[in-house]
Amino acid sequence: MTEDDRPGQFLIAPESQEPENRAEASAVRAQTLNHQVEVHVETSNVSDVDETFFKDRWDVVVAAGLKPEDIFKVNLICRKLDIKFFATNVFGMFGFFFSDLLDKHVFRKPVRGIFSPYGGKEENMVIRSEQYVPFDYVVNHKFDKVYDFFYASPWYFAMRGLLKYVDKHGCTPTKEIGDFETVRLLVNDEVASAYRRDDNKVPVSYIQLSLGPPVPVICQMVGSMLVKEIIKAGTHVEEPYNNVYLFDPVRRKSEVAKISGR
Repeated sequence: MTEDDRPGQFLIAPESQEPENRAEASAVRAQTLNHQVEVHVETSNVSDVDETFFKDRWDVVVAAGLKPEDIFKVNLICRKLDIKFFATNVFGMFGFFFSDLLDKHVFRKPVRGIFSPYGGKEENMVIRSEQYVPFDYVVNHKFDKVYDFFYASPWYFAMRGLLKYVDKHGCTPTKEIGDFETVRLLVNDEVASAYRRDDNKVPVSYIQLSLGPPVPVICQMVGSMLVKEIIKAGTHVEEPYNNVYLFDPVRRKSEVAKISGR
C-alpha cells in the first residue's frame, strides 16, 4: 500500500500505516458496512495461489488492480471451476471492468407486450442466455472488418495500452512525461496490433487523463457499476454487460464494448 492508494480507497483507515496491503488496511471499515457478512483478509500473493485456493469458496471472484498475467491466471482457474469472474482497474480518470460469466449465462429479462396463451395473462419476463469469453481474448482481439475497428471505442485501446504498461512495469503510470510517452507508444502499438496503424485513433488528451493515481470519484462510479453487475450475475435477473465496461471521462458517460475474440 502506498499514499496514492488512500484517495482512491475510502475504506482504508486513517491510522493504517505502510507496509500493510490495501486489503488489510480496509478490513475494519469494510466489516462495518454489513455485520451479517464475514470479511476475511487473505495475504497470499496471487501469483502463488492455485485452483485449490478458489475451489468451493466463492460463486464470484473480482480481481482488482492486478497485473494482466495474474488476471489471466485467475480467470482461467475460475473458468475451470465454473466461477463467475470480474476484473477491474482505474487509471487516473479512466476506469474499466471486464466480466466473464462463462460460456453460457442464463438470465431473466423484463419485456413488454408478451401474453401467455393460458388466460391471456401478461408475462413480463423471458429467459435469455449470453456467451462470454476469457480475458485474454479481449485484450488480444484483432478486428476483421474496418467497420468494427472504426466504431470501436478509443478507450478500449487505451485500456489495452495501460494494461501493457502495468504488465511491463508492475505499477500504474504516473503523470511524468516519460510515462506519458511510454503509454502513448504502447497504445498506438495496440491499435496497430488490433487492425492497422492509426496513431490518431486514441487522442493524446485521452492518454493524459489516464495517468496518475486513481481519482476517488471515478473509483466510486466504476465500483458502483461493478457491484450492480455482480448482483445481476448472482441473481440471474436482467441482462448483464457483455463484456467490457469503459468509463469515458471526456464525455462523462459509460460505454460497453462487446469483444467476442472468436
